Amino acid sequence: MNEATKAEIQGYVAKWRPRLRLMDWSIAYEWDAPLDKGSSMMTDTAAQYRRLRLMVGPDTKDEGWQTVEKMVLHELCHALSAELYEVAETTVSPAQVGQIERAWEQMTEWLARVVWEAYEGKAWDAEPEGLPKS
Repeated sequence: MNEATKAEIQGYVAKWRPRLRLMDWSIAYEWDAPLDKGSSMMTDTAAQYRRLRLMVGPDTKDEGWQTVEKMVLHELCHALSAELYEVAETTVSPAQVGQIERAWEQMTEWLARVVWEAYEGKAWDAEPEGLPKS
Protein backbone atom coordinates (compact mmCIF):
# COMPACT_ATOMS: atom_id res chain seq x y z
CA MET A 1 0.00 0.00 0.00
CA ASN A 2 1.39 3.38 -0.93
CA GLU A 3 2.05 6.19 1.53
CA ALA A 4 -0.59 8.47 0.00
CA THR A 5 -3.34 5.91 0.68
CA LYS A 6 -2.09 5.40 4.24
CA ALA A 7 -2.15 9.16 4.82
CA GLU A 8 -5.65 9.40 3.34
CA ILE A 9 -6.94 6.71 5.70
CA GLN A 10 -5.23 8.29 8.72
CA GLY A 11 -6.81 11.61 7.73
CA TYR A 12 -10.28 10.06 7.74
CA VAL A 13 -9.62 8.53 11.15
CA ALA A 14 -8.56 11.98 12.40
CA LYS A 15 -11.78 13.48 10.98
CA TRP A 16 -14.23 10.93 12.39
CA ARG A 17 -12.55 9.98 15.66
CA PRO A 18 -13.58 13.11 17.60
CA ARG A 19 -17.06 13.08 16.04
CA LEU A 20 -17.57 9.56 17.39
CA ARG A 21 -16.06 10.50 20.76
CA LEU A 22 -13.22 7.99 20.38
CA MET A 23 -10.40 10.27 21.51
CA ASP A 24 -9.72 8.03 24.52
CA TRP A 25 -9.27 5.00 22.26
CA SER A 26 -5.87 3.85 21.07
CA ILE A 27 -5.99 3.19 17.32
CA ALA A 28 -3.37 1.07 15.59
CA TYR A 29 -3.07 0.31 11.89
CA GLU A 30 -2.21 -2.93 10.15
CA TRP A 31 -1.42 -2.14 6.52
CA ASP A 32 -1.72 -4.72 3.72
CA ALA A 33 -3.54 -7.02 6.12
CA PRO A 34 -4.72 -10.41 4.88
CA LEU A 35 -8.52 -10.08 5.11
CA ASP A 36 -11.56 -12.21 4.43
CA LYS A 37 -12.48 -12.42 0.77
CA GLY A 38 -14.49 -9.38 -0.29
CA SER A 39 -13.30 -7.23 2.63
CA SER A 40 -11.22 -4.09 2.25
CA MET A 41 -11.04 -3.22 5.95
CA MET A 42 -11.73 -4.93 9.23
CA THR A 43 -11.56 -3.93 12.87
CA ASP A 44 -10.40 -5.77 15.94
CA THR A 45 -11.48 -4.16 19.21
CA ALA A 46 -10.70 -4.58 22.88
CA ALA A 47 -13.39 -2.39 24.41
CA GLN A 48 -12.28 -2.90 28.00
CA TYR A 49 -8.93 -1.33 27.12
CA ARG A 50 -10.30 1.16 24.57
CA ARG A 51 -8.14 -0.28 21.79
CA LEU A 52 -8.97 -0.61 18.12
CA ARG A 53 -6.86 -2.15 15.38
CA LEU A 54 -7.80 -1.06 11.86
CA MET A 55 -6.72 -3.73 9.41
CA VAL A 56 -6.49 -2.38 5.87
CA GLY A 57 -6.27 -4.68 2.87
CA PRO A 58 -3.72 -4.09 0.10
CA ASP A 59 -6.37 -3.26 -2.52
CA THR A 60 -8.42 -0.77 -0.51
CA LYS A 61 -9.81 1.91 -2.82
CA ASP A 62 -12.98 3.85 -3.61
CA GLU A 63 -15.61 1.65 -5.22
CA GLY A 64 -18.47 3.81 -6.50
CA TRP A 65 -20.43 5.30 -3.63
CA GLN A 66 -18.60 3.02 -1.18
CA THR A 67 -15.65 5.29 -0.59
CA VAL A 68 -12.60 4.67 1.59
CA GLU A 69 -13.89 7.36 3.94
CA LYS A 70 -17.17 5.49 4.43
CA MET A 71 -15.25 2.27 5.05
CA VAL A 72 -13.20 4.02 7.74
CA LEU A 73 -16.33 5.47 9.35
CA HIS A 74 -18.01 2.05 9.37
CA GLU A 75 -14.98 0.43 11.00
CA LEU A 76 -14.71 3.16 13.65
CA CYS A 77 -18.42 2.74 14.44
CA HIS A 78 -17.65 -0.82 15.53
CA ALA A 79 -15.98 0.68 18.60
CA LEU A 80 -19.26 2.26 19.75
CA SER A 81 -20.87 -1.11 20.33
CA ALA A 82 -17.78 -3.28 20.82
CA GLU A 83 -18.41 -3.95 24.48
CA LEU A 84 -21.93 -5.19 23.78
CA TYR A 85 -20.63 -7.44 21.00
CA GLU A 86 -17.86 -8.84 23.19
CA VAL A 87 -20.34 -9.73 25.94
CA ALA A 88 -22.78 -11.29 23.48
CA GLU A 89 -20.04 -13.27 21.76
CA THR A 90 -18.92 -14.83 25.03
CA THR A 91 -22.39 -15.61 26.41
CA VAL A 92 -24.16 -17.21 23.44
CA SER A 93 -23.74 -20.72 22.13
CA PRO A 94 -21.19 -21.26 19.35
CA ALA A 95 -24.08 -21.82 16.93
CA GLN A 96 -25.38 -18.30 17.64
CA VAL A 97 -22.10 -16.44 17.11
CA GLY A 98 -22.80 -16.04 13.38
CA GLN A 99 -26.17 -14.46 14.19
CA ILE A 100 -24.50 -12.07 16.62
CA GLU A 101 -21.88 -11.11 14.01
CA ARG A 102 -24.54 -10.42 11.34
CA ALA A 103 -26.63 -8.35 13.75
CA TRP A 104 -23.54 -6.37 14.83
CA GLU A 105 -22.63 -5.67 11.20
CA GLN A 106 -26.16 -4.50 10.42
CA MET A 107 -26.27 -2.27 13.49
CA THR A 108 -22.83 -0.83 12.70
CA GLU A 109 -23.79 -0.12 9.09
CA TRP A 110 -26.98 1.61 10.19
CA LEU A 111 -25.08 3.69 12.75
CA ALA A 112 -22.40 4.68 10.20
CA ARG A 113 -25.10 5.80 7.75
CA VAL A 114 -26.87 7.88 10.41
CA VAL A 115 -23.62 9.54 11.50
CA TRP A 116 -22.57 10.18 7.88
CA GLU A 117 -25.87 11.79 6.93
CA ALA A 118 -25.94 13.89 10.12
CA TYR A 119 -22.44 15.31 9.58
CA GLU A 120 -22.20 15.35 5.78
CA GLY A 121 -25.76 16.45 5.06
CA LYS A 122 -26.19 14.02 2.18
CA ALA A 123 -27.32 10.47 1.68
CA TRP A 124 -24.84 7.67 2.36
CA ASP A 125 -25.42 6.09 -1.02
CA ALA A 126 -25.15 9.30 -3.04
CA GLU A 127 -22.44 9.17 -5.68
CA PRO A 128 -19.29 11.04 -4.61
CA GLU A 129 -18.79 14.38 -6.31
CA GLY A 130 -16.49 14.33 -9.30
CA LEU A 131 -17.34 10.81 -10.48
CA PRO A 132 -18.37 10.51 -14.11
CA LYS A 133 -22.09 9.84 -14.51
CA SER A 134 -22.95 6.48 -16.05
